[in-house]
Amino acid sequence: MEYLIYDRESKNGQCGLYVYYRSETDEDGSWDYANGTIIDICAYVYDSGDVICSGKTHWEDIGSESYREVTGEE
Repeated sequence: MEYLIYDRESKNGQCGLYVYYRSETDEDGSWDYANGTIIDICAYVYDSGDVICSGKTHWEDIGSESYREVTGEE
């Protein structure tokens, strides 16, 4: 199962930050969103509607230069 969850507004207030997850399903088809693995963290730029993916697969990763530029985050 893959799913997208809103995380928060970016540091500079110009983007909404979303986390794209993948979670394995059980034999009965159920899944638990709390056990998901990060596939990417993306920024939705309010003014342009662009989506900039960071390439981050862990919270502590730095992320792409374009992601850092639009979000104002390191």
